Amino acid sequence: ALGVSWPGAWFTPGNCDVQQASDIGYVANGFADTTVDYATLALEVGGGVFDIQHLQSPIGSQSCALVKSLERAIVADACRVQKLPVRAVMEQTSSPPASESSSVCVDTVLVMDESRNMGSEHRWLPTLVQRVEEELLTRGFGRPGVDVCRNRYAVVGYARSSPNESGHLLRNGRGEDLVTASDFPALANEVSEDFLGRLEDGYEAIQFALDNVNLRQRMSSRMFRSSMILISDEDRDVTTKGATVTNITVLQQLRQLGIALHVIVDQTYTFKGAAAIGIDRRGQRAYLPDASPLDDACRVVAMPGTVARGRGFARTNEHYTALALQLGGSAWNDNLLKNNPSATAQCTFARSVARAAVDAVRQIPNTASMPRCADTVVVVDVSRQTQLEHAWMVQAIPVIDAALRANGYGDGAGTCRNLYGVVLFGQRGSNVNGVILFNTPGSAMVPITGFTRLASQVQADDEGSIEDGYEAVHLALVNMPLREDANVFRQVLLITDEDRDITERGQALSRDGLSTLLSGAGFHVVVDNSMTLAQRPILGACLQPLHGFSAAPDGWFSVATAGVTIERGYAKTNEHYVELATSLKGSAWDVKQLRVPGQHDSANNAMAYCMVQRLDELLSTRDMHRQPLQEPPAEECWFGARCNTCDRLYVGDILGQQVCCAGCSKGYANVTENQGCNCVTKDVGCVDVLVVMDESKNTQVEQRWLPGLVQYLETRLVSRGIGDVRQSRQCPNLYSLVGFGRRNVEAHVFRDARGLDSVSAG
Repeated sequence: ALGVSWPGAWFTPGNCDVQQASDIGYVANGFADTTVDYATLALEVGGGVFDIQHLQSPIGSQSCALVKSLERAIVADACRVQKLPVRAVMEQTSSPPASESSSVCVDTVLVMDESRNMGSEHRWLPTLVQRVEEELLTRGFGRPGVDVCRNRYAVVGYARSSPNESGHLLRNGRGEDLVTASDFPALANEVSEDFLGRLEDGYEAIQFALDNVNLRQRMSSRMFRSSMILISDEDRDVTTKGATVTNITVLQQLRQLGIALHVIVDQTYTFKGAAAIGIDRRGQRAYLPDASPLDDACRVVAMPGTVARGRGFARTNEHYTALALQLGGSAWNDNLLKNNPSATAQCTFARSVARAAVDAVRQIPNTASMPRCADTVVVVDVSRQTQLEHAWMVQAIPVIDAALRANGYGDGAGTCRNLYGVVLFGQRGSNVNGVILFNTPGSAMVPITGFTRLASQVQADDEGSIEDGYEAVHLALVNMPLREDANVFRQVLLITDEDRDITERGQALSRDGLSTLLSGAGFHVVVDNSMTLAQRPILGACLQPLHGFSAAPDGWFSVATAGVTIERGYAKTNEHYVELATSLKGSAWDVKQLRVPGQHDSANNAMAYCMVQRLDELLSTRDMHRQPLQEPPAEECWFGARCNTCDRLYVGDILGQQVCCAGCSKGYANVTENQGCNCVTKDVGCVDVLVVMDESKNTQVEQRWLPGLVQYLETRLVSRGIGDVRQSRQCPNLYSLVGFGRRNVEAHVFRDARGLDSVSAG
């Protein structure tokens, strides 16, 4: 596709009569971090993304199509600006506008560690809640004058000394547990610091909150939302009451209710070497203190990009930070607050948490109306000495399925079940190529209840010696009956103990070609390739960004974000499989570690974690632009000429096509009657277009193409009634240009010979 524009149409390169899709367009991977840095940003603020690789000719049908696409996006944006305040437009894709007729109210539950050394956090709670309330009201959540829709706050304490070490609901002097922001200071006075408290089970406290706080969203998920903030300076200790509460059960319940979790914990985060207050957007955005000399000292800067997680207290990262980011929430460094308790630091910290919490509430999907599921194909080597891997596969897939369902992928027995298939490779003789397994004829993809039966057909062939994993993966993607629905995600799990041997049928397959075929899918490998942490072998790693996983005694795992190394594997295993998985942001696991007794549970849980993380990344890309672009009716917007006889917008065309009434004259100033078609125009509006142009190497073609883009765009805008071209020129369209990317030169504004930086298209 040529591109995707707000709110979700895609445009196919070809002729200037641009095709417009009614279904979902997708943003695939771009150069390095282009998707995160630019594509995501453009779509979030209602713009468009277009593929520069399609625009190599100075003038042509594809350039023309880009202009038409760009013009449509600008027109749609103009219509939105007319209807909503400018600030609301920036948030409109996920936030309801603040209005008297429609409001969404939020219940926020604070899960508070009451053990020793938590006094400073307790004293700061009223400030935090006040900032959260300000941010919620600013963004249209809650109506202070309407009692039924005021934002409310509750506190669940935990980790007092026995017998109150488990979660308990705090109440104010009137016996209330869910109060408004103005009444919260009295509730906060009930929080205590117990110097004898030593067992901090945050999971049990979260479960207690879900069971005992009367969240209003259970009455109406349309009118009410919920969020949760956990504050602790330690990782989780498992208490007797919390013995049955696990990461999976907590994740599943919060996901089902659509509750984002935010954690303030003992862990550091850095962004390009600078200490970050916290992170959100699944670890892709950092919050930094704003050092600008402004009157408002309570300022924070949000920076997009990958954030490094430092070592937290014990297992804080996997217990709390990873859980919060999986749920679309945020994580914050508690020590920055403890070590800098000034009013400015508290204010900055509170506003940061508040903004992230509000962002998460805005973006919470209605999971009931958005079923999603996964097709998983296990591509397994059955050559000699692979029996242990086959046994492990039968154990691992049910764990993976449980994790998928806990995270909202698959509904068990409904219309969007997770399905599983198996492709064998590495057998002897004529079966050296991949072979698809079936339970019964036509049932290559089966639900989890049928997987054990399907996998029972897998048997090692002691005489098999040629293993072409590429050919088998290709067979799975091309010949398996994988679903094409937009809400079905695909992932491949490859299991082999050797590198790739090229079979005759796989000769034409390259790593780059297979990577293209796997684009938009999860790809994970279990191979003979070691990974280490501080020179000690580990189970495996999520590969981009690199996170290493080690086994833990309780069957869970510990995560390291620094010091992880991908070592050399058997022959060319690294080159053939690990690097392919890395390019696809998948994961890799050391088959030797899976053969170690006692590590299966940790490996299964860690692999499931990486699979869910990758599917969530793919989901966030798809969900950015779900709705198709529709041409708005003329009477609803402040632009456009109208053809009375056919009751449609006259859009004109730079190639002379008449989209509305035949014979209508082009040009803003023309009010004529031709062939019975009365074309009328109105004084409408104009736009300022700012072009920000990369001037580094290899952009000469785009630079030469730029004047043509502006001329084409001006023609189309004027044909829609945007921009005044009459003699008076009361409201012309104006264009400005900023360059960047020159060596040793900062970004700079261009000016013409008259010193003007905003000029007409001519």
